Amino acid sequence: MDREKSRIDISRLYDSLFWHAIYGILLWIWYRVLLFRCFSCLTLTESRILLLCIVVVSALLGYVIDRFIHKKDIHPFINMMIGFGTYTVLTYIKIRPLLVMILVATSVLLAVLNIVLSMSKRVPESENRRKISIKCAKKAISRSKSIISLGAGVMIAFIGIPSICSGFIVKASVTPTLSTVSQEWTVQNHLEELSLFFDEEGWRESSLTTKLDTCQVLANICQAEWGTNELNVVASNTSGDIAGTYSDNEHLIIISVDHLMMDSGREVCNTVIHEAYHALEYRMVDAYLAAPDDMRGIELYDNAAVYMEEFENYQDCDSADSDDYYAYADQLCEKHARQWADYYTFHIENEIFDYLSGIDC
Repeated sequence: MDREKSRIDISRLYDSLFWHAIYGILLWIWYRVLLFRCFSCLTLTESRILLLCIVVVSALLGYVIDRFIHKKDIHPFINMMIGFGTYTVLTYIKIRPLLVMILVATSVLLAVLNIVLSMSKRVPESENRRKISIKCAKKAISRSKSIISLGAGVMIAFIGIPSICSGFIVKASVTPTLSTVSQEWTVQNHLEELSLFFDEEGWRESSLTTKLDTCQVLANICQAEWGTNELNVVASNTSGDIAGTYSDNEHLIIISVDHLMMDSGREVCNTVIHEAYHALEYRMVDAYLAAPDDMRGIELYDNAAVYMEEFENYQDCDSADSDDYYAYADQLCEKHARQWADYYTFHIENEIFDYLSGIDC
């Protein structure tokens, strides 16, 4: 009898390890593609090790609760979701603070309330009263684990679904514009908002949303003054050392979350202008393609012809240390975007300096 029970226990252990491994691999791949980002001050390898440790610990704790406390079926998915949720809280608390705090507080509150209500039930006087109370406590702990896991799943879904559907984590609350009315979207009319880029302390203490809104204001000014398409500024996890990218198909300026959180406002200002200028380059290509064949050879369209060829055979690069960096940086579209970003950033900085100094511009 004991030997048979031992075989069953070993079989259940192997079965549990198998399903924990399967769910762990699937969740790891899914999380890595969808939401993974390095933990602050840690390298990529260190961050992955931290995530692995958190997931393993949560799986072990969940297994102990299922196997030895509640003594019911093992729930590997629920156990591991708590680990991924914990890592999400640690890495996204500064990015989506309100969402994370609300869901964590709600999950913990419901879990505690579940325990309190379960333990406050009146148990009739009997010889088994102690056993019944212990049984209620075990059920309460198991349910609380499920509640916290559900909260983690909801949090990951709320953060991850926009990333799946739209390719970004946070979108600016300032509305993109199609206006070309210079009196509305000009540097002069938005010096207060733009001054945040050059206020080191103010930029450092601002929330991600506030920084992103300032970027959208700048993008609106670039759109109105240059006559490009609408420009939608969003924040996302980008690969390598990429600070920002421009997608002409979706009219998106994608700014790296790490760039927004870690780098100076002046650098971010430069990035937004750089990516906005790419939109202008695409419009130059459109004008070149729309021109009659006998007009395409004039000097006006020389740059546009080069831009078109470069966009068709674009040399991408995700790191300044990459062997491909020089091929990327030597493209005319990138040279012009860098030159214009440097010039326009300097122009805005001077306008703000004059404004703050009380000089009539």
